[in-house]
Amino acid sequence: MRRATLCLGLLVTLMGCKNECDTPARINGSYAVNTEISSAGTITGDNLDAYPEGATFLKGWSEWDLQYQPAQIEVDIDINGQSYTADYLEDPTSCNAFGLSFVGTWLAEGGTLHNFEWVGDLHYVGTHLEGDFSYSDSWSDPATGEAGTIEVSEGSYTANQRGS
Repeated sequence: MRRATLCLGLLVTLMGCKNECDTPARINGSYAVNTEISSAGTITGDNLDAYPEGATFLKGWSEWDLQYQPAQIEVDIDINGQSYTADYLEDPTSCNAFGLSFVGTWLAEGGTLHNFEWVGDLHYVGTHLEGDFSYSDSWSDPATGEAGTIEVSEGSYTANQRGS
């Protein structure tokens, strides 16, 4: 019996076992996030010259709070005080890879209104998150009467967890 158990143990070791992944809740926390448009990415849209670049979290620094909700397989996201719910998709091949996607309306300090979609392929690296994202936005500025769209095919996302 002992020999059979030893052989079974050796067989399992040789074949490999799928290790259980840590819970997605490990992404919970507050992050200082920097997003940039990748040089490989393309930017298309209507009225791009009038796009209020600094009005959203598309490019530059922002504060993100993430809270994984296991019952819904979603992540509650707060970006600079505005709240959204993202779909969470765990990568079946890597415990550290996951996708987030969410849509919403962003009201900028200057009054521009942005109806956007953000889709990211991210990696958990210790207390950091990093990866790529795409972004689309239909925006309007009531003060100037300008409106347009923007689509960014690829941006880079880097997040450093605060307090770690």
